[in-house]
This record gives sequence, structure tokens and C-alpha cells, in this order.
Amino acid sequence: GFENTVRLEFSNDPDSSQTGFTPWDTVVCYTYRLNAVKHNENDVKLAGAKFRLYLDKDCQTELGFAKHGDVYLPAADAQDIVTDDEGLFRLDGLDQGTYWLREVQAPAGYHKLKDPIEITITPGFVDDRHAYVAGGQGLTDLTATAGGQDLETDPIQTSANLSVLNRTGSVLPSTGSGMTIVLFAAAAGLAVTGLWMGRRRG
Repeated sequence: GFENTVRLEFSNDPDSSQTGFTPWDTVVCYTYRLNAVKHNENDVKLAGAKFRLYLDKDCQTELGFAKHGDVYLPAADAQDIVTDDEGLFRLDGLDQGTYWLREVQAPAGYHKLKDPIEITITPGFVDDRHAYVAGGQGLTDLTATAGGQDLETDPIQTSANLSVLNRTGSVLPSTGSGMTIVLFAAAAGLAVTGLWMGRRRG
């Protein structure tokens, strides 16, 4: 965790320059890390998948992240969270609580996830956090779930590991493309011709 230590300097005598100090007090703040890997049914790692993170199930309240080196950190302006050549991405600086991870673009040739993944991070702390001393123990355990399934966690690294599966699927042309219109028109023409020929024969 991130420690913050403070003490106050005070004076009880306005006519004197002498001051006193309160005892040092230390508090600790924990943030959490999500290590994610994207793969297919054969455990082939998939690069180029794009994600966004939200605070609500309807994916209206987005959390901004920007890439710094090999990790994504909280940022004012949101960027796509993109898997690297090994199918990995890492989010740092998460608070405890529940998030929804939405895939906004799947790798070429794969189906995009239909629904966002609900992720919950739940830490456990010492009974008396007010008794914390610098360098002491504050976090005792860490659990996390994705879609109701337990994730592997590391309380020392304050991290959770997520595996995201993409299934292969055919990719169709967009419905507004000229080729699609030609294909649909040709198919419709053949169907009408077949129907007309059948009636003539009857």
C-alpha cells in the first residue's frame, strides 16, 4: 500500500516561539491491479482486442485509462485498453469495488463479447486499521471474481488475474457495403426466377 505519515506542530502560548508536536500517525491506502490475458479456444494469445472499463452495468460511467509503458493507469481522458502481442493488458490503480469490463472490438475473425464482464475486488484488512504503524500489515487477504467465478489473486502484489476467451466466427461485410447489396440482389433475383419457372411448368 501507499503510506502517508503526518504529525502536527502546535503552540499553546502566543507569546512564545516554542512549539510542540503530536505523535506521528501513519495511514495506508491500497490500490489494486488487474492482469488480463485474451486467448481463443486453443489458448492462442490474441493481440489487438480493445476494452473499456465502467462503473455501471449499463456502461454509461466510464473510467479513463491511458497507457504508460506496459501498464494502463487512471487518466482524465479515456483510451482503448488494447491487448499486446502476447494477448495481455494490465490495469493499475483500481479501487476496491465492482467494475464492468466491456470489449469494444474483438480481434479480426473473432466474435466480440456480447455482455460486459462484471469484476469485483474485495480486500480484507486487519481488525484495527487505526493501530497501523509505518511498515506494518494492513491488508490481510484479497479476493476477486469475474462473472461470479473466483479469480487467482496475490495479496502481496495486490493483483488479480483475469482470463478472457474469444471464440472464432465468420466476419460478414457491413450491411451498407455495395458488395452486400449486390449479393442480396442476386440471391433475390434467383429466388424470383425459380418461383416464376416453377409456376410456368405447373
